Amino acid sequence: MRKFFVPFMLLLVLGVPALAEEGKTEQKEDPDAKSIPEDQVRMEYIFWGDASGFEKPASIDFPALIECTPEAKKVKKDELDTNDSRYWILMTRAQQHVAEAIRVLGNTEGYDLICQKGYLKKLGIGAVDITALVKAELLGGEGK
Repeated sequence: MRKFFVPFMLLLVLGVPALAEEGKTEQKEDPDAKSIPEDQVRMEYIFWGDASGFEKPASIDFPALIECTPEAKKVKKDELDTNDSRYWILMTRAQQHVAEAIRVLGNTEGYDLICQKGYLKKLGIGAVDITALVKAELLGGEGK
């Protein structure tokens, strides 16, 4: 598992924060809106939305979601390692599928900030865990 996790985190740091930029919306002055202090913003943990103003935060277990994708299952089945280009191609596709499911739920369910599980908790901000919802979206979308 460790062999799988470290390169995966590299993909996470390099690729998914761009999705958070897409999830930003025009901010209105709202006294109930929460925010993450600038010095504590870690874009590698933010998958959707804007850390400077949100009302409906959620969290996900990104590694668990990656593992449930067909691409990650193929990597494991074929015992591919990071020296094999197929590993990177498949893991990038897996990451794209998870990112798309996050985007869909961010839009349809109104979550205005979606972060890695545990990140907001460390900052003292409550968030609903929507890992199961994202997983359902991923599994439901396999036939598309």
